[in-house]
Amino acid sequence: MNSNLEALRHTLGSTLTGWRGTACFKPATVQPAEWLVLYDIESSPYCRLVRETLSELDLDVLIKPCPKGGTRFRDEAIALAGKAQFPLLVDPNTDTVMLESADIIDYLLRTYGGRTQKAGRGLSRAARLAGGYLATVANWRPGGISGLAAAASEAPA
Repeated sequence: MNSNLEALRHTLGSTLTGWRGTACFKPATVQPAEWLVLYDIESSPYCRLVRETLSELDLDVLIKPCPKGGTRFRDEAIALAGKAQFPLLVDPNTDTVMLESADIIDYLLRTYGGRTQKAGRGLSRAARLAGGYLATVANWRPGGISGLAAAASEAPA
């Protein structure tokens, strides 16, 4: 696809979500000794919320993409969680494995952000999810939504 169209598509997606996750205004009060691991689906609005929180806290994370039909990390995630549900966070520092974006965000804010209150689950969360859904729609291209399903790789020229 044309690189200008790709740039426009990514800019539109970020604009629709209010550019959340692009800056760190309140970095983590505690940096984990070992990197966190996030199994996610790039186009999932729920996974997007977790990635934004990780960015806002300026936490190091290893992201393992698990698109539908993916063979590299998806089976590993299913073995850890017992089902194919994303996002999935693994924190080797606390031996934590968890699903559900709202729970993951609460955990990150409490454990590394020094915050005691739960993340918004009402209108604020609904608005963030709506932006995430719009960003997912912005990822549409002929053939489907990019980042949702695995695609065959191409060798570089």
